[in-house]
Amino acid sequence: LEILQNESADPKEFMELLKIDLYNEEIFVFTPVGDLIQLPIGATPVDFAFQVHTQVGMHCMGAKINHSVVPLNTKLNNGDMVEIITSKSQMPSYGWQKFIITTKARNQVNRYLKMVQDEESIKIGEELLEKTLRRMKMLKDIKEFRESFSKFGYSDSGALIKAIGSGMITVRDMFRKLRPQEDEIEEKTEEEESSRFFNFARSQTKGIILDGIDNLMVNFGKCCNPIPGDELIGFVTRGRGITVHQNTCKSLPLLSHESDRLIPVEWNVKSSDHFNVRLRVVVQDHKGALKDMSECISKQNVNIASVDIKVKESIGVAHFIVQVNNNRQLNRLMRKMTKLKYVDYVERTGR
Repeated sequence: LEILQNESADPKEFMELLKIDLYNEEIFVFTPVGDLIQLPIGATPVDFAFQVHTQVGMHCMGAKINHSVVPLNTKLNNGDMVEIITSKSQMPSYGWQKFIITTKARNQVNRYLKMVQDEESIKIGEELLEKTLRRMKMLKDIKEFRESFSKFGYSDSGALIKAIGSGMITVRDMFRKLRPQEDEIEEKTEEEESSRFFNFARSQTKGIILDGIDNLMVNFGKCCNPIPGDELIGFVTRGRGITVHQNTCKSLPLLSHESDRLIPVEWNVKSSDHFNVRLRVVVQDHKGALKDMSECISKQNVNIASVDIKVKESIGVAHFIVQVNNNRQLNRLMRKMTKLKYVDYVERTGR
């Protein structure tokens, strides 16, 4: 490469010479100052960023290819000039794992995500342990539970708490081993305890805070699609973090036998965050009805992600997926749509 570069002062001529000698599995791209970076075919700006420097990769928030802004998952081509835009507040996300391909990028991203997941699991585990023992009126025994890590095969109390938070073990599992003589009594009252916990969780104003829709350990239940303003309950899923449901979700009774995994949660999101909500609208089959509904949604500064409408015997049923900031905006939209001339009623649905 150095020989080719020295023989050709013209960058375009250099790239033409370079393309002749390239291996099929490699590409060569440039930094803004002209440095050459070698990458495998299929590499993206994030791979490039980590190749430049680990910290550039860790804080990569955007990229330009040949002076044009592009998505981070864009595949690079031979001769591209790549500029990385960084921010101190930007850190890797799970989404990056879908498109990064270099060993360095994957190792750094996986290491960071594991660290964050471990931290989140410990926070969730602490919350679950305390709230479950309080519900069982055994909070005074919390030290005993913390220090029982060796009985469950963990190296220290931190590892045990992390296991609780990641769903690998429940407080009920611990109770059954630490207090086997009380297990039979506990089994008899399990249904009662589950019901009691739903009431307990629904009455809580504090719990695990959702720091935004990018929270690595949070998934939103597709059965109810919660949005800011809804009252919430979280369910700790083994190895997958917290799945968040509305506290009136019809799926919750199905989870009652694992009430140890339920935890109160509350919102803490940016006003700019958007959440998908499904609406079912029954409308009279009339020319322009879909146009009127779409314009009504647009006037409320709500985006339509998708729409499907079917008509039978002059009655139309439209299924919208709209993107809202919170339930206040959603309720306002539903009131406006209900007032439209040919709309019979509007309801929010889970699926």
